Amino acid sequence: MNLSGRVPLGVGIDIEDVARWRKPNIRWQALFTEDELAYCRGKGDPALHFAGFWCLKEAVFKAAGSALDITLRDIIITHRADGTPRIELRGQDESLDDRLLVSVSHSPNSAVAIAIFLDGESFH
Repeated sequence: MNLSGRVPLGVGIDIEDVARWRKPNIRWQALFTEDELAYCRGKGDPALHFAGFWCLKEAVFKAAGSALDITLRDIIITHRADGTPRIELRGQDESLDDRLLVSVSHSPNSAVAIAIFLDGESFH
């Protein structure tokens, strides 16, 4: 991706304690899609992935939520063929692949994610 001349419109970051996600909770499960739930549950340590997904949703919301008028439920996490996270936003017409940069990481105890929302134009 060529970022030359791109202006960040928002940056979001979130960090979570993985232990918070060890006990399933019906309220927070409602914030994930069926595909997201299946993905996390299919991992060796689902809590690690739930915490990472939550961080990613929070980071995206902080970076782009007000500009795009979205809620946490509108943020859908999928993966590219290479395994990197990809964000889809319910109700948004345009692809955000070139406007939303995301990264997520975790350790056994913590998960963290960052999102950078870029303008739609290049300025030179």
